Amino acid sequence: MITLRITVVRAERATAQVSALRLPMGATVAQALEASGMLGGAERDGQERSADVGIFGKRVNLDHLLSDGDQIELYRPLIIDPKARRVQRAKA
Repeated sequence: MITLRITVVRAERATAQVSALRLPMGATVAQALEASGMLGGAERDGQERSADVGIFGKRVNLDHLLSDGDQIELYRPLIIDPKARRVQRAKA
């Protein structure tokens, strides 16, 4: 059986959780998140939230098929909008 080597990363403020997985060929992002135990904010009530998940910085849906070596990244919500922060700094 051919397996894929996948890494799942969730960045927190001070640390990062990393999970290295081996999944069967044809696995999806949702299956990798379930296997890693890091579903958290990526899925709520069965609804896909593609804005919260990416592979190497590119946002993907939970049904995206994985390739060997993919790094799945779980994104956390922004604390402040970057544009609003620049405006604040410019005023200061």
